[in-house]
Amino acid sequence: SLLDDYVNTQGASVFSLTKKQLSVGSIEECAAKVQECYHGNGQSYRGTSSTTITGRKCQSWSSMTPHRHEKTPEHFPEAGLTMNYCRNPDADKSPWCYTTDPSVRWEFCNLRKCLDPEAS
Repeated sequence: SLLDDYVNTQGASVFSLTKKQLSVGSIEECAAKVQECYHGNGQSYRGTSSTTITGRKCQSWSSMTPHRHEKTPEHFPEAGLTMNYCRNPDADKSPWCYTTDPSVRWEFCNLRKCLDPEAS
């Protein structure tokens, strides 16, 4: 199935999802794979969110429009600067992006910090 393929590509174990096995636990595990939250300052965030806190759409990291910038995949090869996904290549306080709004250069992303029992 598409979900199994997705989970495999994420390097996770395969779950065979029958309706019986869709307990809260496996739903939470799926949500964790999709990464709607970030750990620490979000430098390790590799999810696919591309919306800022004010609902603006992120500009692609390899694009120079509408904003010219130095935070490119070439300059930051380890930062996961894929498509227009929220990232934190420069160790800011949380994942962010340049916006597609010419009047707003960049904003933090609409992501929450993961509830991390081990880190507390």
